[in-house]
Formats: sequence, structure tokens, C-alpha cells
Amino acid sequence: MNIALYTDGSCPRNWDPGPNNPAGWAFVVVNRNDIFKHQEHGQTERLSCSGRVITKDPQRGWIGARTGTNQTAELCGVYWALRYVQWNRAEGVPLDSVALFTDSKYAKFMVTREWKWDDNCKMENKELVLACRKLQDDVDVRIRWLPGHRGFHWNEKADELAYEAAKLGKYVGTNEWRKML
Repeated sequence: MNIALYTDGSCPRNWDPGPNNPAGWAFVVVNRNDIFKHQEHGQTERLSCSGRVITKDPQRGWIGARTGTNQTAELCGVYWALRYVQWNRAEGVPLDSVALFTDSKYAKFMVTREWKWDDNCKMENKELVLACRKLQDDVDVRIRWLPGHRGFHWNEKADELAYEAAKLGKYVGTNEWRKML
């Protein structure tokens, strides 16, 4: 089975970062034949999930974000999409090829190690980036950048879900998804 994941993050009050600033993440999973290029048609939605960025350790669902920002939201979307792939493979679901599309160059480049940080500098979101990298190493998913807010259906759906999660502050998804937390 070939799938594509579309991720997004949202932080309506991005100018006011902090542990109580609401931010949301989302991912949409679609079945598809050709995972190597983005396509609008010939895909069916399999699952969509979203949630609030958790900024307090050891609260359930915390994965390293210390503040609610657009960057932490984008990284959380990538993290939970990769976690979804890992969980499915552990359950024996035959996922042959998987592509993850994000509209965040920051998230793509940090997770794929195309951007590096200086060891002498304090790195924002370091725990979250390292958690994403570990999952990426484990699941071997192709991560691709897709321009945001250009009318790409699945990216727009992920964007809407992430925004709703930031505003509503709750998880949205199937019972299957809740087992992953």
C-alpha cells in the first residue's frame, strides 16, 4: 500500500510565543498510486488527525515543544504523521512507499538534516527536532516540501484542521489514532 501524508501547523497568535500560546497540528493520510509527486486526483482520504501542541512535560502527548509557535506546530504535525507510520508498521500494516508533504521548509529541512545548527548556539525546539529525526530514521519516509496556501486540496485540509486544533484545543481523529498517544 502506498500512502501520502500532508501535514501542517497553525499558531493564530504566533507573535506571542509562550507555553500557554495555543498552537495546533494536523495530518491527513491519503491512499495513492504515485507517492513521488503531489497530485490532487486519484486519491482517497484514509484518515485525518489533529491536536493542540502540548507544551508541558510530562502531560500526555508532550513530545518536546516548550512553546506554542508556528514552528513547533509544524514540527508536531510532522512528528505525529511519522508516528502514525511507525505505529502502522508495528501493527503489521503493509506500507510499501510513504511520502510526507509539508508546507514548512523549516520542518522539512530540520528533520531531514538539510539545515544544521551550531553546537555552540542554543537551538530552539531542539528536543522536538531530535524526536522527529529519530522517527524519520526509524520509518524511512520521503519528506517533500509543498508550497502552502496555493489551493492544494490535502494541504488545505491539513491547514484547516491545524487551525481548528489551535482554536479548540483538542484531539480529533479516530479511535485507532488515540491508541498511539
